Amino acid sequence: MEKVSVFWFRRDLRLEDNRGLQEALLGPFPVLPVFIFDDNILDELEVNDPRVTFIYDRLSYLTQAMEQRSGDEGTGLGKLYCKKGTPREVWIALLEQFSIGAVYANEDYEPYAIVRDSEIEKILAQKGVPFHLFKDQVIFARDQVVKKDGTPYTLFTPYKNAWVRKYAEQYAGSLQDPPQTLLQGRLHLPQQEPLPVRFFGVSYPFPSLAELGFK
Repeated sequence: MEKVSVFWFRRDLRLEDNRGLQEALLGPFPVLPVFIFDDNILDELEVNDPRVTFIYDRLSYLTQAMEQRSGDEGTGLGKLYCKKGTPREVWIALLEQFSIGAVYANEDYEPYAIVRDSEIEKILAQKGVPFHLFKDQVIFARDQVVKKDGTPYTLFTPYKNAWVRKYAEQYAGSLQDPPQTLLQGRLHLPQQEPLPVRFFGVSYPFPSLAELGFK
C-alpha cells in the first residue's frame, strides 16, 4: 500500500496561504486532504444550519479547485476525503484504511480543539505516526507573547504593546508596512509560489448535504 501524508483541514479551508498544507505538499509522500464533519459539534445543530451550508460550499469549492490542479476536472470526483463522525472514530478508520506516514494540520486554539488534537495525537502515536502542527491563523502563537514570568496577559493594552514590540523585533523589514499599520488592517505579504500538485492519486465522491444529514 502506498504511503501517504494526511493534511487535516479544520478552520483553514483554503489552498493558498495555508502553512500546514504547504508543509505537507513539500513532504516525502503524496498528500491525502481530509475534512471531518465532527459529530461532537454537528449533533447540536439544526439540519438547515447556515454554518454547515457555508462550510459545505467552501469544501465543494476546494474539491473543484483540487480537481483542476490534478487534472480530474469534470469527473465528479475530488482529492478531498470527507467523512462524518467523531474525530476519534474517523482517525481510527483512516489508520486502518491508509498507510499514513505523517499527519499535518494547523494549530487551533479553541478549548475543544486543544483537547481533540491531544487525543488524536495519542492515537497517531500508538501507530508511530507523527502529528505536525503549524502556526497559521495568527502571527504569534499562544505561547509567544506572554509576560516575563511566562504567564498570559489578562489585559488587552499590555498584551497589544508586547505584541507590537515583538513584531518589530522579529519581523522588521520582512513586510512593506511598519508594525502599527497592521492594527489598521494593512498587511502586504510577499508573493507566494504556486504549491506543487502532489495529492494522493485516488479520488473520492464528494458527499451531498443530505448524505451528511443536513439540508
